[in-house]
Amino acid sequence: MSSKEGIRRKQVLEEAKLLIAQIPAKLDRMEHYNDLASTWLEIDTPAGKECLELSMKSAVGIHNPELYSAQKEIIDLAYRLDPTLAASLASLADDDLARVQLKQRIQLLDLKKKMADQVRSVENFKPSSKSDYAEAAWMLLGGLNAGRVAPLRPDDIRNFLPIAAALPIKEAYRILAWVIENAKRRFSQTDQARTYLRPLYEATFVGAELVGRMAVRSSALIKQVKFQTSKPSSIASTLIRSGEREDAKRFLRDWFEREVQQYLKICDPYFGPTDLEILHILLSANPDCKVQVLTSRKHQEQEHVSAPWDESYRAHWRFRVSDQDPPDTEIFIIGTVSKGDLPIHDRWWLTYKGGIRLGTSFNSLGINRDSDISILSQEDAEIRERDIDQYLLRVKRDHGGDKLLYTIFTL
Repeated sequence: MSSKEGIRRKQVLEEAKLLIAQIPAKLDRMEHYNDLASTWLEIDTPAGKECLELSMKSAVGIHNPELYSAQKEIIDLAYRLDPTLAASLASLADDDLARVQLKQRIQLLDLKKKMADQVRSVENFKPSSKSDYAEAAWMLLGGLNAGRVAPLRPDDIRNFLPIAAALPIKEAYRILAWVIENAKRRFSQTDQARTYLRPLYEATFVGAELVGRMAVRSSALIKQVKFQTSKPSSIASTLIRSGEREDAKRFLRDWFEREVQQYLKICDPYFGPTDLEILHILLSANPDCKVQVLTSRKHQEQEHVSAPWDESYRAHWRFRVSDQDPPDTEIFIIGTVSKGDLPIHDRWWLTYKGGIRLGTSFNSLGINRDSDISILSQEDAEIRERDIDQYLLRVKRDHGGDKLLYTIFTL
């Protein structure tokens, strides 16, 4: 159901909750509560939390080898929303072994989050064993394949290779598979593929051959393979044609990595929750960048974004975009009292001494029609940035005699 049918949608979910409560088999009841919670958390966070709590309470008295799998799903869903919620749900387990297992699961999720959020110093990690790195890497590989985790930079992932070298091959494989897939997704469609991926492939091939010989001859340890990166080439403005969505994403990823410095200011009157994918791309290319988004009240109302808007944006990020924390992002939703319009109608993405102009919103770029991306000169970018800053600094209070309403929140 669309957001226009919000009342009916909640009624259906309430009916589903009542039906689930009548299921006699506790494990089946848990699994149904989990499915309902995964849907409801996007629409009504408190109701979703209630479903997770009901699911965990249903586990009381169950003695089944499949129980931990269902409890683990509860903890994973709760952790995505709030780690403290996951900890409180784990405390509801009715035996000591279950509580210990779920606590270990939370520690593993903490480790996965730190690895995904590019905490470069492995000394900041305190897993119970090095095997936890392999399990966390395996989860991150699943996140890469699902598109929920952005590929990391080589400098952010290199420190995990010595950990893999110290593990048995069965566990080391999980870390190495994550490292290789990470490199493939980051560089396969760029001009760095030849200079980065080919040596990685050759090194992997040689490494596999050496492992085979070591198994027969009990040879010495394999030396660590060091990655090399090439200096990126300059970018230029381009025309994005219909159907070239991936080309558009690559262009923006290159621009983020090569040109964006310190901050990014996005001005787009049609920016909504579905455009948050661009922050996922930025997270991979330039994770330390601070972001400010300027959009219109009118668009939020036309798209029926559920109020409060900040919760809708955060829920869309958590459940539709990424398992990682978003970049440091502020969202400014501004519009006139009479119509909700943002006084600026163009789409500008600005950074220190530079910027681009988009002919359409990111959500439509490369989908149904041709559109261009123009590189702004330093002078043009600075002029437009001064215009945007009137709203980001809340200096501008009205437009044409019509008062402006501001809604500001962090993602």
